[in-house]
Amino acid sequence: MFSSAVLVLAASIAAGQADVKVPANVLAEIAFLAGVWEEEGTFSGDPFKGKSQREWNPGKCCLIMHTESNRAPASGITGWDPKTNEIVETWYTADGVRVELRYTVVSAKVWEGTVVAISPDGIEDKGTIRLEKTGADSFAFKAKSPAVEMTATARRLKK
Repeated sequence: MFSSAVLVLAASIAAGQADVKVPANVLAEIAFLAGVWEEEGTFSGDPFKGKSQREWNPGKCCLIMHTESNRAPASGITGWDPKTNEIVETWYTADGVRVELRYTVVSAKVWEGTVVAISPDGIEDKGTIRLEKTGADSFAFKAKSPAVEMTATARRLKK
């Protein structure tokens, strides 16, 4: 009986969500991140280089992401939070860290927001982030928190 009620509730929530659409301007911002990127920078003073792939999910409402570097590999998702009107990236790393980045689009070239990283032992680190589009196929990223300072540049690889 309980499982039937849960199924009915889940179906009614899903049916109600079918009418909700991600705004076109938000999808256009998220689309900037789609593609294959080469990245390099520093993480708390240590240099890193990597490559990430971000591709649309089948419904084209969010990006599925994977990254490999000389740090821990990670996977995640980029989507829109309709409650806060933020672009949200959630990453899960192979070393057990979960990172959530929340961006507000400040201008055509700048996104700013917050980052929360949760270590495997449950310790939370909060900070600020900034992504600046430096070209049609490039961006600079900065993050700063009590535990971490990160800078990176990225360029989209041509197909």
